[in-house]
Amino acid sequence: MVKKIYDYSLNQEVDVDVLIKQADVCTDKSGKNYLSFIFTDQSGDIEAKYWSATPREIDRFKTGAVVHLIGQHMMYQGRHQIKIKQLHLVDANDSAANPAQYLPQAPLTRAQLEENIDAFIAQIAQKHWHDIVRYMIDNYREAFYQRPAAKKFHHAYISGLAYHTLSMLKLAKSIVSQYNMEQKIIDESLLYAGIILHDFGKVFELSAEVGANYTFEGNMLGHIVMVDELIVQACLQLDIDHRAKDITVLKHMILAHHGVLEYGSPVVPHLLEAEILHNIDQLDASINAITSHLQQAQPFVAQRIAALDNRNFYKYEGHHD
Repeated sequence: MVKKIYDYSLNQEVDVDVLIKQADVCTDKSGKNYLSFIFTDQSGDIEAKYWSATPREIDRFKTGAVVHLIGQHMMYQGRHQIKIKQLHLVDANDSAANPAQYLPQAPLTRAQLEENIDAFIAQIAQKHWHDIVRYMIDNYREAFYQRPAAKKFHHAYISGLAYHTLSMLKLAKSIVSQYNMEQKIIDESLLYAGIILHDFGKVFELSAEVGANYTFEGNMLGHIVMVDELIVQACLQLDIDHRAKDITVLKHMILAHHGVLEYGSPVVPHLLEAEILHNIDQLDASINAITSHLQQAQPFVAQRIAALDNRNFYKYEGHHD
């Protein structure tokens, strides 16, 4: 069996093929260039520094390249790192040179994701919302089921966007079941439609390349504005009045899903369903981000997560007496 990064214990020598997920050119205190790497394979990400990098090495060891890495697995300030001893490009004709085989993927297959999300679409009873969601999924299926949900923070892997969406839908179903027991206070059609579309703009905001960089359009507009535009386009194609109240309500779900103006939402939630969507989004993203950071962490060694107010999180491994 081919070994992966985290198959090697601390202080062991690592001898493995990996993908350069990110390569940043930095300058040390003496003014010399070095490369700050994030290597990845399906076991996870790990950081490394390549000191005194020459111009030729900077040109060769770029994001998206597959390299053969020899080094030592170490801990530095509570974070896993590789001390690089040797690094060279994998021959382009070698079967190991395909970047796709190193990228982490969602825990469900694409077929499973599609089957589950299609089942939720079938539960959207309001015709306009159902038709818009179905139109969007059908027209951008490949990108929706391929893109990550974010570049770094949460669900940053192949099919992460679809997996994040499905996770939110399942949470929403539990909430609907809990609060609609005696009377219907939550419109599940609106909630499910809003969840499926809330991050849909990421099919254009994030590129399909290794590292999932932001596109020019993504940087200029952002995914919230993009979804609003996509809904209008869908309405025009489906002969639906995009100024109708039911469409305005659907658009509000997307426009308000970041919850507060400081985080990019042009409006705050004014519907119960919009408030629920915002909170589910925050919960699912935070749980995924924390568990991802703690996956390879040592118990009670701080892992600082910048996107969560720069707080330290710790892995607790309890025991039973």
